[in-house]
Amino acid sequence: MTTDFFNGDDLGTDVALQADGKIIVVGQIKTSSRFDEVYHFGLARYTSAGSLDATFGSGGKVITIVSNDGDRATGVAIQSDGRIVVAGQASNSDFPGVLARYNNVVFDTCIRDDSNGSILTLNSITGDYLFTTCSGLTIGGTGTLIKKGGIITLQHYGPDRRVIVKIDMSANKGNASIQIFSQGMTFTIMDRNTANSFCVCTS
Repeated sequence: MTTDFFNGDDLGTDVALQADGKIIVVGQIKTSSRFDEVYHFGLARYTSAGSLDATFGSGGKVITIVSNDGDRATGVAIQSDGRIVVAGQASNSDFPGVLARYNNVVFDTCIRDDSNGSILTLNSITGDYLFTTCSGLTIGGTGTLIKKGGIITLQHYGPDRRVIVKIDMSANKGNASIQIFSQGMTFTIMDRNTANSFCVCTS
């Protein structure tokens, strides 16, 4: 069985079994098509039957960017509360060893691009968000959340990214801009009718 993330060279390095029989695989995922290849944390979760678990990340897959220079997940463990802990390395000398913990976040708000289907889901209480291009690139994080009337705004400024989201719940409209500095990429979402947005990838 193979799982492709972003049409690049991927490598699984460790496996863990959850109490419910689901399988977690971690490793390094190539997320850049540039000559100087860039790798980041990649996680995939499978059901006990061996198919990708659609309830995890985007279609069963999550990519985590730790540093601009490249990262590699080398080990995974499951805590007693079910949270996933991943150990790894980052090329950036400021982060030689990395531990990342993944919570079971519930997303209650979604915007989907009208033209390309890219999706951004968020938790309107905690500010946790997950963005996916539906072609393999998925990033998540936690931003600063502001709610005023029917308008929700989220901002996340980090060393590796800039994420700006605005959703007008009363007008059923939303937009977002996602910049990933290590990739030199900018993604936008324009959703003119959030009422008909399905928070799943269809392509």
